[in-house]
Amino acid sequence: MDMYKFLFFLGFLFAIGCGGVPAPAQSALFSPDDFEKMLQGDKSVQLVDVRTAGEYRDGHIEAALNRDYYAADFAAQLSNLDKTNR
Repeated sequence: MDMYKFLFFLGFLFAIGCGGVPAPAQSALFSPDDFEKMLQGDKSVQLVDVRTAGEYRDGHIEAALNRDYYAADFAAQLSNLDKTNR
């Protein structure tokens, strides 16, 4: 998955975590750079990168937490995230 698609996917997850996906008439597109700036401005956001460790090492957003989707304990890793932090 290239970085643009990955950041788009993360943007979608961010929208869900902030109260749901906006209605189509209200949705907005933003660039990967704008998305990264938005994350830097809100320290209460937990960004979880669900790619493999190798993909994560190839490039990731600063402060993103890496949780490998293919790991046997993936669900446990997610359950250990700070749920008081959005």
